[in-house]
Amino acid sequence: METFRQGGESLAGRYFAWRLHPFSVRELVFALGISPAEALDRLVERGGFPEPCLAQSAAEAERWRRQYATDLIREDALEFSRVHEIRTLQLFVDMLRRRVGSPVSLAGLAQALHISPTTAGRYLEILEALYVVFRVTPWHRDVARSIVKQPKVYFFDTGLVEGDAGARLENAVAAMLLKHVHFRQDAEGRPVSLHTIRDKEQHEIDFVLADGDTLTDLIEVKLADSAPAAYFHRTAQAFSQARAIQIVAELRGSPARPHPRDPGDRLARQPVGLNAGAASVRTRVSTRHPRVCRDSPGRHPRRPAITPPRASLSQSALRAAAEPVVS
Repeated sequence: METFRQGGESLAGRYFAWRLHPFSVRELVFALGISPAEALDRLVERGGFPEPCLAQSAAEAERWRRQYATDLIREDALEFSRVHEIRTLQLFVDMLRRRVGSPVSLAGLAQALHISPTTAGRYLEILEALYVVFRVTPWHRDVARSIVKQPKVYFFDTGLVEGDAGARLENAVAAMLLKHVHFRQDAEGRPVSLHTIRDKEQHEIDFVLADGDTLTDLIEVKLADSAPAAYFHRTAQAFSQARAIQIVAELRGSPARPHPRDPGDRLARQPVGLNAGAASVRTRVSTRHPRVCRDSPGRHPRRPAITPPRASLSQSALRAAAEPVVS
């Protein structure tokens, strides 16, 4: 499609665009018959691209990824953009791979690589056009202010991330949330967008979903720490119309109890089993026994109530999960 557009003929008004994304947890569970925990582990380790994700061994997946990364820079980027500083572009990609989950300063990257900030910005745009990375900008009702703030950069292929398990998990969540956002944009025409929230004191919420200028979901991702941050609670109270969700990959011990200042139990703490780009619909203590703790403030039952899974995002997110072609 991009090549056709460069040919000069306009297709405006004559087609609908559908963006295809890497596998989600739901798709792997459905296609391979494995558990959500196993599907998530595979996505975090190998990424969601079909070849490495479905490879017979980790070695085969790694072999594919190394060749893919090399061809991407030396062939696709060169042909697409006429960039000749191949070595510099490769170093730029390597630096982004180590900064997943952190705000990215193009000026800082440019200084480290001895290039201009304008060139660094062009490199990032090339990688976005090739669907290698995507930006998640801080949310602001003023779009211009959102653009100028430092974004976070994630990879469509989680397997390219060089970092600890927390960074890879956050990248996997970001990729599946973007998949959900793009589905709603393409299928429903909704002005849905994916952002992060960060204040002047550098307090941060990993992801937020917005429908136009209205926040609909606040999403925090944690590898093992089940205690919601105070800033998360304050933001959830400030945007009472939004669902507040905490995703915990390795929830151990007793279920997390509500924060003393949590109004009722509106803040949902969710372990991972990501659902087509949306957060999990399950809360569990172990990978085998789903449980939901529904304490009210000041009261702690002796045992958590066992309930069936329930949706914690909008029904449109669940519809997106059911689409076999797009999601």
